[in-house]
Amino acid sequence: MEKYVRVSFWELNGGVALMVVTNLFPGGVFQFLDVLQHGYWHARSSEFVAQGLMHTIEGLRRPADAVFIGLGVMPVFLAIGLMSRAMSANPPRPVRSRGGRQPDRPAAPNSKFLSRSLAEVSGRRRWE
Repeated sequence: MEKYVRVSFWELNGGVALMVVTNLFPGGVFQFLDVLQHGYWHARSSEFVAQGLMHTIEGLRRPADAVFIGLGVMPVFLAIGLMSRAMSANPPRPVRSRGGRQPDRPAAPNSKFLSRSLAEVSGRRRWE
């Protein structure tokens, strides 16, 4: 499960970097040049955005979107699904108070409880 989160982290960052390199920076440069030539109002108009060059730049963003969604978002959903399946197979025991006494364990799990249950789910010990 940890490997899916690691892959997702790097691919989300890679997808964002590709978006910046292929779409945001080149589009911003052309928009800035248009501001210098025609003014701010023209660079923000639909006429400028509808140009063929801007559509081409938007098209260059599609591979970055595919990396972001396919390799960045999907592993997170896979990890969430694996975690929920593992937690439903081994649910934590409910805490009940006995005759007004304080429960042995607090109702909200503390970090040790979470670490222990995550270690049990992943098959590794956290503190090693």
